[in-house]
Amino acid sequence: MIWMITTIACLFFLVSFKVGEQNMILQHAIKYESNPLSEDLEDDNESVDSLAEELKNSGLQIMDFSDASDEDCDTRSGIEDEKRQYYRDKLEKDIVLMRKSRYYPFHYAPYVSDITGFSNMKLEYDMSKPFLPFQQLLAVLPAASKDFLPEAYQGLMVNSNSPIIDYYPAEFEEDLNGKQQSWEAVVKIPFIDEKRLLTAMAEQDRYLKESEIARNTHSEHLLFSYQADLQFVFPSSLPGHFPDIPNCHAK
Repeated sequence: MIWMITTIACLFFLVSFKVGEQNMILQHAIKYESNPLSEDLEDDNESVDSLAEELKNSGLQIMDFSDASDEDCDTRSGIEDEKRQYYRDKLEKDIVLMRKSRYYPFHYAPYVSDITGFSNMKLEYDMSKPFLPFQQLLAVLPAASKDFLPEAYQGLMVNSNSPIIDYYPAEFEEDLNGKQQSWEAVVKIPFIDEKRLLTAMAEQDRYLKESEIARNTHSEHLLFSYQADLQFVFPSSLPGHFPDIPNCHAK
């Protein structure tokens, strides 16, 4: 009888200890959710070197912090196990600080805690220029939409010997990431290198027609407004496909 009482008491103690341990973990998670920033980095003047050191201690590899200074980036960060797992499984990349990047090089958005204080950061960018219309289309369209481009560029998206064919894979991974429909999925295709894209297109520019060259330009902005007292027939811009506009009031 005494043996049974002792056994029950031991089991009760172990269960209580386990529940208490889980409660401590839960409390820590709640505390981290409400205040994810590391208390060791409360100073607004914390250097990027200190940030790099903390991230290294957390098991993440750091790349290219060499040309960043305190004045360039005032950053706070708190790294926990779940965040490390997130970056490894989702981003599949190391943390990268690229001052000269013109695009966000990840498939997933960062944690809100990672961009806390973003409005107070001093950011500097190199002045760049926008893509031309055909350059933009080739950068965002899949190979199945090649007909939206001049024939001179279509081969870059489908020919096996294209220098940028790897940007238009026939098969690729889709991560629903909690969504239901396939069109909501994160499409994990390679990020396009601007230099490679423009170099490949430059080799095909000589095959463009005069009308295509005229289309591939940046022109002035046009503002159209309705004029009740104005009425005329506007000729179709694509006869045979679209009719004329018989009662046009646009100016």
